[in-house]
Amino acid sequence: MKIKEIKINSFEQYVDKVGVYFNDTRHRLYRGQKDDLPLHSKLYRLVKQNKAIKDFYKIEKKVLEDFKRLYIIYKKEIDYQNPWDLLSLSQHFGLPTRLLDWTSNPMIALWFAFAEEKGNDNDRVVWGLVVEDDILADTENEDPFDQRFIKAFKPKNIDNRIIAQHSWFTIQNPNIKGKSADGLPYINSPESINESEEFDYSLARFLFPNEKRNEILRKLDIIGINHASVFPDLSGLCNYIEWKELK
Repeated sequence: MKIKEIKINSFEQYVDKVGVYFNDTRHRLYRGQKDDLPLHSKLYRLVKQNKAIKDFYKIEKKVLEDFKRLYIIYKKEIDYQNPWDLLSLSQHFGLPTRLLDWTSNPMIALWFAFAEEKGNDNDRVVWGLVVEDDILADTENEDPFDQRFIKAFKPKNIDNRIIAQHSWFTIQNPNIKGKSADGLPYINSPESINESEEFDYSLARFLFPNEKRNEILRKLDIIGINHASVFPDLSGLCNYIEWKELK
């Protein structure tokens, strides 16, 4: 089945489309992307780009060890006993992990789709994902590094960015190593969410003309969605002032 695709030509049309889900009791998540790329985690994309798929787990372990060792320079209070918290925090500050960012606020996803400039005129995209109970991760009893299937979870409010962005994540278990019929290990070819038949009925893709960028960013700013609100720190404030006064 082909994933539902919705062409959007204005800010108001998008508001109308996502507004019909207002009273839906299910979790609806959104992810904005400037380019229409597969829904792979940043870590998987980089490892694949560097042709190091077979070393995914070794690279992941080293990246997280480096983060834990060096993070104390910036903040001293953090509990590394919960691996879900560790992944959530490091992901939010740009570390490549097996997580993929989502938000429960469709306007924040729209901002992420248009925030960055890009060198082509291809459509911008916002992904929509319906989260059923069976793909919710049990963060109290499950190990994020031992997941057989893609799961979704809402992180704890351990950082202002997580709060401001109404953050959710999907945990993208690459499932790279497995066993063939003869019991010998082999390398699987991991699917992204949008490539998995399991999510055919759960995903939708909203496509926006790139030319609408300035108009949509201005309208988002009017309702309080901008760099300063999405990144509630000095870097976010400075980027907001630069955009507002110079761009």
